[in-house]
Amino acid sequence: MQYPKMLYKGSQAKYTYEIAQHEAHEDELRERGWIGFYDLPEQSENQYTGEAHSIDSAALVPVEQFDALALKVAELEQENAELSKKLRIKELEDTSADDLKALLTERNIQFGARDSKAVLLNLVIESDGSE
Repeated sequence: MQYPKMLYKGSQAKYTYEIAQHEAHEDELRERGWIGFYDLPEQSENQYTGEAHSIDSAALVPVEQFDALALKVAELEQENAELSKKLRIKELEDTSADDLKALLTERNIQFGARDSKAVLLNLVIESDGSE
């Protein structure tokens, strides 16, 4: 045999190849399932054909249970957002109004000259997500 020699996996329409450099290498590749091009099937064989009927329906989650879990996830995400906001308020509560104004100016967020610290704090928190 002449080397290098190409061996293939897949189908004649869609395949990958490996190049055997010598006889021992070819033997190793063939042990791992590589074959000649003309030995490839004409189209890809579906290894899952017929298995769809063997799925255990008891293993599937009912739609109602899935919907209930999706609602719970949404509730937890809302709770997480509220807790994150409270934590951010706690982090910023000792920040001066002037520092909050500087932060808002840096973020190009408009605020009133006479806005209270609470208003400034809320503007900073609202702008946290848009950074």
